[in-house]
Amino acid sequence: MTTTVGYAFGKIYPPEGAETFRPEHRLWGQTTLSHKHNDFSFLHRLRYEGRFRGKNYRRSSSK
Repeated sequence: MTTTVGYAFGKIYPPEGAETFRPEHRLWGQTTLSHKHNDFSFLHRLRYEGRFRGKNYRRSSSK
């Protein structure tokens, strides 16, 4: 059995001209299990993902 996990962070920007963005945190994982039965090999894979979106923030003015 093997388990892999990860994390990603991103800022989601709205269409052109809008002044806000929304932060998003993504947690993900995958677990795999392999086994043989007679002449057959099996691989089971379970994937899971969580997305957590923050509130909208106004972009800082660069002027």
